[in-house]
Amino acid sequence: MEEGYLIIETHAEHPRLVRVRKAETPPAEPVTGDRGDPRVRYVARFGDLSAAQMQTHTRLRHCLVDVETGLYRCDPAAAVAAAQSLELRHR
Repeated sequence: MEEGYLIIETHAEHPRLVRVRKAETPPAEPVTGDRGDPRVRYVARFGDLSAAQMQTHTRLRHCLVDVETGLYRCDPAAAVAAAQSLELRHR
């Protein structure tokens, strides 16, 4: 099992899209998106990061745009709700 962070972010250049990605460490600082950078919407630490990413993908699969980059066409609140509702231990 791989521990790490599941991150959901948006970007001003890609309206109506969210990106779901995983990382070993949390974002270094909150990103506001003021300079066109990605805006972090959700961060949670999971004990089984691969399972968290896979289950989030399963819940959002009907919104999938690009599996390689983790892009989904959905509301950020829906993506956060999908990740937060996982029955995996996270904080």
